[in-house]
Amino acid sequence: MLTRFEGPVSYGSANKATESVHIVNITGTSEGLFMGSLLTEPEDWIYFAFHPQAGFDFRQIDTGVFEHWVVRKEGSVPLVQGIFHTFPESTEINLKDLYEKHPTKEGLWLYTGRTDDMLVLASAEKIRPVPLEAIVYQHPGVSACIYVS
Repeated sequence: MLTRFEGPVSYGSANKATESVHIVNITGTSEGLFMGSLLTEPEDWIYFAFHPQAGFDFRQIDTGVFEHWVVRKEGSVPLVQGIFHTFPESTEINLKDLYEKHPTKEGLWLYTGRTDDMLVLASAEKIRPVPLEAIVYQHPGVSACIYVS
């Protein structure tokens, strides 16, 4: 049986659900459709594994932080690189999504935010508010949170 959920789900709820179901984390873009996610082990449900034909390149922009790019691969199946149907003149596209590598498993990526969500302080320190907000928001005494600098 295939069950489809949309939108973010808490880590605790989804982690508990993996005892009974195999959760598949997928992503896509308005410009390029489905992103070619592969199955992961049930315990790695929160990570993305992408098809090698997708031409994804993860470029390090900060310690442990990688920006998601798509690089045109000649001879690739068009559906796998659908973004180049939308942008036929482009050879690479910056998706502006941020990922971290799995600590021990090659090819697994954890989505952590977007470059346009990153705050750069006067000291040049970079802060991604969304993960920070999520941590603060988990406290039972907090009903909403927004981080500004």
